[in-house]
Amino acid sequence: MSCQGVHGTYVHGVSPDYQLLRIPAVARILDVHERTVERYVEEGKLAVVRFGGNVRVRPEELERFIQSSEDAASRPKAAPTSRKRPSRSRPQGAVRPKAGGSRVIKRRAIAPGQSVANRLT
Repeated sequence: MSCQGVHGTYVHGVSPDYQLLRIPAVARILDVHERTVERYVEEGKLAVVRFGGNVRVRPEELERFIQSSEDAASRPKAAPTSRKRPSRSRPQGAVRPKAGGSRVIKRRAIAPGQSVANRLT
């Protein structure tokens, strides 16, 4: 016979010291997705008990995790550091090309006896 408790399913006749929580139960308690709990386990933030293919969390470990999260949230945060973007300036003496690419202006030679004024017309 079992009953549903705050920390998961409890079996009558078994000491609460031996009750272990499954990942879905931990996710419900923390109000997060099951994958988030699995990530906490992978990152070492939440200790688990493994046996066979099963992964369980001790209630006291979950309480420690919650307490450490509350402690971290209550600590004053460091002032944000300003991150300056690297300068995109050109080296000294470099010339920026004009928009539209480089254009080549072709010049026609002036024929002998032709003036510049006649060439423009």
